[in-house]
Amino acid sequence: MNRFRQEHLEEFAGIFGQVVKLAREMKLIRMGTLAIDGTKVRANASKRKGMSYVRMKEEERKLKGEIAELLRRAQAVGRSRR
Repeated sequence: MNRFRQEHLEEFAGIFGQVVKLAREMKLIRMGTLAIDGTKVRANASKRKGMSYVRMKEEERKLKGEIAELLRRAQAVGRSRR
């Protein structure tokens, strides 16, 4: 799996972001703490707070950064297990 992820890292990150965004829009998930392979990602969402377009874009940028960090950690774990 690690080799697949390494070869397709950019596509994987884009698809993962789309899945999270779609699941949130369909109310299949709530953004609180998202755990992937035991890794916790800090997230913040409230039904009472409106989100401006600017804030939404900033949150999307932060989410992409968190996803990139998770992928970097996964690669490091994969390298250390060789």
